[in-house]
Amino acid sequence: MTTTLTLDIGTIQLFIDDASPSGAPRVALARFGKADQRVLARHASADRLAPELFGALFASAAGLKAPKPGLANDPATGLWWLTSLPTGMPDLSRRFNIEKIPPAAKQAAFATVAAWITSRRQFPAMLAWDEWINNRDRGIQNLLIDGDDCAPADHQQAFDCHDEDYTDVNKLAQLVNATLAPAAQMQIKRGAVRATMTFSADWPRMVQDALTALPIKLGKPAALRQWLQSRHPEIAQRIENRISGGQTNLAL
Repeated sequence: MTTTLTLDIGTIQLFIDDASPSGAPRVALARFGKADQRVLARHASADRLAPELFGALFASAAGLKAPKPGLANDPATGLWWLTSLPTGMPDLSRRFNIEKIPPAAKQAAFATVAAWITSRRQFPAMLAWDEWINNRDRGIQNLLIDGDDCAPADHQQAFDCHDEDYTDVNKLAQLVNATLAPAAQMQIKRGAVRATMTFSADWPRMVQDALTALPIKLGKPAALRQWLQSRHPEIAQRIENRISGGQTNLAL
């Protein structure tokens, strides 16, 4: 089955909320075609916009549930904003009210969240996909609830575009190691390795083609495609190395 990868391209009509701290999403009204839509808009520098858009489309190519990205220009400033439709789906941190839980109860709360995440249908494939894109920042704040499953969001600290202080870690594999019994760890590992067998080395090219047609020149799509295609043969072995069959300290 061929997946068509598209982005909504539009124009910011007005910002509904007050200016947010640098990098924080803003609520805006954007026009896509003839329709005005309320969106979450986040401005990013060109070097951050490329991996974010590439990651969002790459998730769609992989068949993962993920927010559909858009791109809207603000005529007042000439800046481009990354947009997504408000889904009403909270991230896991808000869904489980992690910030409101007393410190003494947070370990038990994290165990509850971990049990929910690791039991989702999409989890093994998402773990394998995060290994492919080298996502080093998959915290519960950038996993969204989508019905009875979870969806990845925020890909700026992925590919070879992560900041230097982000260590080489797959946080979903780390979660498996920290919270599951050895037999359950092996089950997740087998599921993740099976998922890699469905991953196509042609997906990065599909994403590059989609981004090349945009009205903004990103500069990185070709380099990201090449980087992903070179990493493709290594994914299964990387997963084998990530999931240990033992116990480590939980770090989300």
